[in-house]
Amino acid sequence: MTGERLLLLKLLGRDFLDNWPTWKNKFLRSMTKWRNRFLANLSKLLVLALCVWGGYVVFLYYLQSIWVVFADTPMGKTFATQVSPGIVAAITGVIAMELPQVAYACVINTLLITVPVGFLLKFSGLYRLTYLNRGLSGAIFWGIVCAAASAKFFPIVGSSAYLQGNALIYFLPSVGLLNGSFGFSAWLVPEFTVVFELVEFLRERVQIIRIRDLPYYRQ
Repeated sequence: MTGERLLLLKLLGRDFLDNWPTWKNKFLRSMTKWRNRFLANLSKLLVLALCVWGGYVVFLYYLQSIWVVFADTPMGKTFATQVSPGIVAAITGVIAMELPQVAYACVINTLLITVPVGFLLKFSGLYRLTYLNRGLSGAIFWGIVCAAASAKFFPIVGSSAYLQGNALIYFLPSVGLLNGSFGFSAWLVPEFTVVFELVEFLRERVQIIRIRDLPYYRQ
């Protein structure tokens, strides 16, 4: 018996190795189910992204129509001089662009932020504490966080110096994609407690090996 097989025999038990074809088939079926569910969840996220893109295009065209009128009013001129220049520059810059392309960039960049953030939240256990079952407050809080991160790393207008303005542009896509992105990440990544469970499992197996009759494994 090779050293590798002997190690597996000690860790997993003789029953596991004797029934390896059965366990292998179960594993392959489980992987097939996991792949199908992964593709289904990914498809849902992409459909959601497409819907958010379409809705945001409509919103940007509406913003463009009212901003042109609003900017010519006394209130609009006061707004442009008294509010943060970054916000005014962001809105003015966006409405001068190709709006479908702006919406597309916002959606893609938001996904590049919300999905990894969801991974970190789930693995650290903060997903349950700060987002799950928190309702609107959790969505708004993490929407602001993800919008600010998107504005920092992927500024649409100007540079990352216009953080407020770019974050404002990213806010609606972030909130719209948040639940889908976090849900996808939460399904894909376990919490960090699984590491302790694995360590505990290995520790128990080592203890079992120590108390078993070792000559039995040398047969």
